[in-house]
Amino acid sequence: MIPRPILTAGTVALVALVLAGCASTSDKAPAMEQPRAVPAGHTGPFTTYWTDARPREVGDYRDGRRHGTVTAYYPSGELSWEGTFENGVPVGELRRRFKGGGPMTTEHMKDGQLDGPRVEYYETGEVKVESVYRAGFKHGAEREYHLNGVVAAEGAYVRGEPSGRWVHRDEAGRILSEERYFLTDAERVGYLETVFDEAGAVTMQTHYVLDEGTWDGRITLWHVNGRQAGLVEYREGLRQGRDVTWDQHGVRRIEGWRAGDLRVGTWTYWDAAGAVERTLEYQEGVEVRSPTG
Repeated sequence: MIPRPILTAGTVALVALVLAGCASTSDKAPAMEQPRAVPAGHTGPFTTYWTDARPREVGDYRDGRRHGTVTAYYPSGELSWEGTFENGVPVGELRRRFKGGGPMTTEHMKDGQLDGPRVEYYETGEVKVESVYRAGFKHGAEREYHLNGVVAAEGAYVRGEPSGRWVHRDEAGRILSEERYFLTDAERVGYLETVFDEAGAVTMQTHYVLDEGTWDGRITLWHVNGRQAGLVEYREGLRQGRDVTWDQHGVRRIEGWRAGDLRVGTWTYWDAAGAVERTLEYQEGVEVRSPTG
């Protein structure tokens, strides 16, 4: 007969400890995988997660769509954005944040479109742009700020089109340029831009007018003493028409014509006294003969 081992109290305790250890390593149930998407048709609160089990989005749902307050997070755990939804469509105020917690944008939504005031911020917290939207379009006054708080640009929009006078300033508040937009039935029909030097004198003007579906315009340049320096005519964004240059004393020095950005016809050059130095003939941008000089 094979003798049976005698199980003392200490032996029983040791066996129990070993069995418990085995169960903790080989028989332990795997951790439940966190959901990364809202189940189809789900109604009620629900949380989705990033791959490392950190919350990605927490909110209320109806039939699988956002319905109620929803809060989203970066993978780092920091707040990304928060807002309110109705049947999957954002409504009311929607707030977005930079990593680190600072505000990125604050905007108002209606029927899934931007509608109302919108504020954009620098990462350091200062206001960058203030604008107004209506039915998804910029509509109303807008201001853009430098980091030091000085207004960088200001003007207004009408259904997404800039309208009226716009002014651009440097960080010291000096006007760099101004634009005037002319609209008819919310469609742009004219444009005038004026650029200034450090002393506030005009250095360039760009003027365009919509004529029977075609944009015709000109760019005029000035010397620092206020005399006209140049005139170039444009059509649909290309140099088309006269191209004239004057020196700072008001003497015409070069004049010719362009078609589709290319020199065409006769180009004339004058000296500082106003006498003709030479003339050149061009065809589609190529010099074909030099009648004089």
